[in-house]
Amino acid sequence: MKMRRIIFIRVGAAFLSAVGMASCGSDKGATDPASSASQIAIISGNNQTGASGNVLALPLTVKVSNASGVGVAGVRVRFASAGGGGSLAPSNPATNSSGIAESAWTLGPTTTQKATATVEGLSGSPLTFSATATAPPQLLRELNYR
Repeated sequence: MKMRRIIFIRVGAAFLSAVGMASCGSDKGATDPASSASQIAIISGNNQTGASGNVLALPLTVKVSNASGVGVAGVRVRFASAGGGGSLAPSNPATNSSGIAESAWTLGPTTTQKATATVEGLSGSPLTFSATATAPPQLLRELNYR
């Protein structure tokens, strides 16, 4: 009886070691998601108007896809203000399983606002979004009151 248990334990341990080594093998098959991506395009969020200092109603939304137009997951998109003093959050999101990345845009103090979405090496990059900032609602009320 003791002999059988030892044999089963040894065979089980050898099997688990082999499975572990196979699953932890080299990463030759692994690829960087950005390497299969070829293009970036605006989905929504361009040409909005909102109050200075507030988040726009729609997030800036882009799609990263391969040459066949299929979305590529896991690609980092850099969103940045390109004029007007606004801010974007998150500023470096990864694309989801459909190749979509989004960022909320808080407008700065100037009327004309610009933001970009960039993935180096992709066709269409950088993308430029535009927005128009209006006076904050409380300032408009004060001006109308006078």
